[in-house]
Amino acid sequence: MQTPTNQNEISLNKLAQFESFIDGYYYNQTELRNQIKRNINSIRQIIIKYLDTNGQQE
Repeated sequence: MQTPTNQNEISLNKLAQFESFIDGYYYNQTELRNQIKRNINSIRQIIIKYLDTNGQQE
């Protein structure tokens, strides 16, 4: 596994871990789980857009 090179990659990794936690914790609450996952995806897109705009900073 590759070590993250900057804070944005670390943030994306933590976001993925949080998303996995949400899947388990809210397993029986589909609507709430889906709403949280939409928010997580919005955050992910902001981080990716920032990476695209500013490039990979090492």
